[in-house]
Amino acid sequence: MRSIKDLIALAKARPGQLNFSSAGVGNAGHFAGELFKALANAVFAPAATPKEIIGRLNAEILKALAAPEVRERLPGVGGAVPSGGSPEELGAFFRSEVEKFGKTVRGTGLKIQ
Repeated sequence: MRSIKDLIALAKARPGQLNFSSAGVGNAGHFAGELFKALANAVFAPAATPKEIIGRLNAEILKALAAPEVRERLPGVGGAVPSGGSPEELGAFFRSEVEKFGKTVRGTGLKIQ
């Protein structure tokens, strides 16, 4: 295989037999894979990342966020505040944000332009 065209041709010849991987459902890599599938009109199967790998990555990220040099530098990068937690805590945070901003949108009547 030497090109994207070759990849698309292979995917069309073997629907559902080729995988793409991302760091999780709903992240940028997952969306990029889904967009590629749609634009290529081909069937790729998303490959799940094993929970052990997700756990290890989460632990390493939390370790990095705890490093003093990271904690000192991140606020200067767009005001980021380093924090971390479990996937369940992140899910709860996103749900609360969707609810909060959903109320704002519904309450103000904001519309997509």
